[in-house]
Amino acid sequence: MRKGGVSEGLWEDDGKLNQGKGGHTFPQDPEMAKIRVLAVRRQDWSPSKFSVVCKKHFSPEDYQNTDSKKIQQKLKKTAVPSYFKWTICPSSAESNSKATEEAVRSQQRGM
Repeated sequence: MRKGGVSEGLWEDDGKLNQGKGGHTFPQDPEMAKIRVLAVRRQDWSPSKFSVVCKKHFSPEDYQNTDSKKIQQKLKKTAVPSYFKWTICPSSAESNSKATEEAVRSQQRGM
């Protein structure tokens, strides 16, 4: 079965939606999956095992540093998609992503 993207759109300079660029499945960790579901802002929806978030919704800081030349980079466990059509600009999306990642880290430390 084909995987389906979950977002309504991606912010890009030319205003076009990103299509066919590959994506990332939702995490197995229920808390991180919930955070990603909230980030994509779809009401009354939950991801299936085939749901993906396009890689263009993630900032470069969301990926693990690796020397590997893999086609698909690996996301950090705390990565949250932040580039969307409702995002004013990429720099704010990066700030939002970093703030969310820090909130997740703080929550995990408190557990």
